[in-house]
Parts: sequence; C-alpha cells; structure tokens
Amino acid sequence: MSKQVSNFLNKVKVETNHTKDHNSRNKEDKGTKRKVHTIITFSNYRKNSTNVTFWKVVNRKITHPTVRAHFWQDSGIKLDFPQAPLVDYGNADGPIWLPSELAKVIPG
Repeated sequence: MSKQVSNFLNKVKVETNHTKDHNSRNKEDKGTKRKVHTIITFSNYRKNSTNVTFWKVVNRKITHPTVRAHFWQDSGIKLDFPQAPLVDYGNADGPIWLPSELAKVIPG
C-alpha cells in the first residue's frame, strides 16, 4: 500500500461486530458486540491473514497462529478475502491485526 494511501486512512474509525457478546439478554443466541477502533496502519505489502502470525496462550502454552486460523478457531469466521491487507488498531504494546473485511468504516 502506498504511503499516501496509508496516511490518508490513518486515524480512520472502523466498527467491528465479530466478538461474541456474553452479556446479551438473549440466552439462545448471545449476539455480537459492536466496537469502534481507530486504524493505526495496515499490513505491509504481501502480508495478510494467511502469513501474519502472533503469539497467544492456549492451555498455558504459547502458540503462533495466523490471523486467518485465529478467526476460524476462536470465532468460527471463515474469511472470504484472506489475501486482503490487515488493519492494525493496536497500541504502544504492539499491533492488533484485524482482517479488513471485518472492518466497517464509520462516516465522518
């Protein structure tokens, strides 16, 4: 992605709704939480959900799943566009990668 496009999209707010809402009043279908995030940056050229990994702890063991595998295993989400760039809405501690197909740009 070009630097100009990245700078233009920097600080754009996006909404996600893929996280399960365990506090939902509906006991049968918990529904999803809507969250708003600010884009920090995007993945580098040729980096996408099929080849970007991160560490996480599962059953007291450190694993390194791809972003694609994480969304499939944790949320049951099969990505339609796994080669699309990733959105980073992380912080000073590091990136938090989100497949761009799961981010809805908020007007304004």
